[in-house]
Amino acid sequence: MGSLTIPDGPPGAPHDLRCLVLVSRGLAFSRLEPPQSDKAIADFKAVINMSDARHNIKAYALMALMLEESDPESV
Repeated sequence: MGSLTIPDGPPGAPHDLRCLVLVSRGLAFSRLEPPQSDKAIADFKAVINMSDARHNIKAYALMALMLEESDPESV
């Protein structure tokens, strides 16, 4: 599988949806062969750094980030 492109969502999309899209895209990047860990980590960190992201979505992104940084193939 080559490059993976998933849009962040249309302009004006609900913020929660945009956060979930970033986490989902990060998970997809980590599952590519070979994994694109740098892109996955960037998506997870983007959600974690959003001041208005819901705490449960941030927690999900943080968990995925920790797994990705410890072992990219475990996510």
